[in-house]
Amino acid sequence: MSIEAWINGLVDGDRLFPLKPVFDGDPIRRPMFMSREVRDLVEGPWGSAAAARRCNQLRADLEAFVVGAELSICIRPHEAHDAQMGLLSPVRDGVWDVRSQHPRPGIRVLGQFAQRDWFLAMVPASRSRKLDYILRGPLDDGGSQAWSDAISDTRRMWQSLCPIFVPIVGDDARDYFSDRYNPI
Repeated sequence: MSIEAWINGLVDGDRLFPLKPVFDGDPIRRPMFMSREVRDLVEGPWGSAAAARRCNQLRADLEAFVVGAELSICIRPHEAHDAQMGLLSPVRDGVWDVRSQHPRPGIRVLGQFAQRDWFLAMVPASRSRKLDYILRGPLDDGGSQAWSDAISDTRRMWQSLCPIFVPIVGDDARDYFSDRYNPI
């Protein structure tokens, strides 16, 4: 069985949810599949107008991946700074974060690639301060226990969802993206 067929089975079983662009005319160039927790963040309902605004910006940041926008990426852990996506440490785990940085507070969505351009967005976390609409966070510094826990949660979720498959792991951007990325 292919990873595509497996993921489609998870979608059919309501264990993963494809992120579809808000605008019907926008193409899906890089499929993204969300955990229920990520889906609830980007689709609502939200408890406040401020949460709705912040989560809608998160959705826009995730949709940039899906529609094939050129993304700034970093494959060197702890050096991502303003990159939209960064490979996390340890590289051998193949865990990435999508970085929704503006407006503050920042939100990270951790996940792994099933194959080139196919991303499973599994674990959301606040970056610098606790948010009442996100279970995890704040992540604080790169070496914090909160970061380690979020990465471990991501790996466990992969094992739960895709136990017979290994996520993409590599130290070259071409292992993960076919095109439209800008390494920093």
